[in-house]
Amino acid sequence: MPRSFFKKISAAAYVGLLNFLFSTPFAAAAINSAADLKNLLCIRVFGWMFVFLIVISTIMALVGAYMYATSGGDSEKVSKATKTIAYAAIGIVVALAARGIPALIGELFGESGIGC
Repeated sequence: MPRSFFKKISAAAYVGLLNFLFSTPFAAAAINSAADLKNLLCIRVFGWMFVFLIVISTIMALVGAYMYATSGGDSEKVSKATKTIAYAAIGIVVALAARGIPALIGELFGESGIGC
């Protein structure tokens, strides 16, 4: 696939993300306490950061798979594709761990308010 295809896809994703972010109100309710601010950050900001990281990591895994499939046996291209897939997998693991570890620790210590 030519580079222009990836540029068009990334531009469309960027425009869609900007459209979503600026079309939905971030502060629909007034922030009167620290709990309101935590809820806003956890639900909106951190939630979308998690989704964004998962989507980007998945796209990078697909790009790495495409690079691997089109490497033609060239060891340098195979190595680059393998590294891309490995880094994408690390990104997914980090995103899942960042979301799950605070909740797990909260459950172990009996605190339901830890994490988002």
